[in-house]
Amino acid sequence: MIIKADINDINVAAELAFKLWKHHTIDELKKEFINVLENNKSAVFIKYISDKPIGFAFCSLRNDYVEGSSTNPVGYLEGIFIDEPYRCKGYAKNLLSECEKVG
Repeated sequence: MIIKADINDINVAAELAFKLWKHHTIDELKKEFINVLENNKSAVFIKYISDKPIGFAFCSLRNDYVEGSSTNPVGYLEGIFIDEPYRCKGYAKNLLSECEKVG
């Protein structure tokens, strides 16, 4: 199951993001995701297996310059993560597919 995160999912999203971005604190990531959820051009998706969160994707539509892009806005994958035991099973691809629908 993949859900589009809302304010009730902030803790789960931040804990997953911390596994990817260890140079941030969980509190910093919570604040970032609160800002993301208030922006209708960004989204966070969380992948669950049997009620266990195992990965996330954070994506946005950017209007600023994105290297290699000649159009505006451009879809941008800010980050994607799958817990190691669940990798190579297509879950990241599923999350990316959800990101492609943002807009």
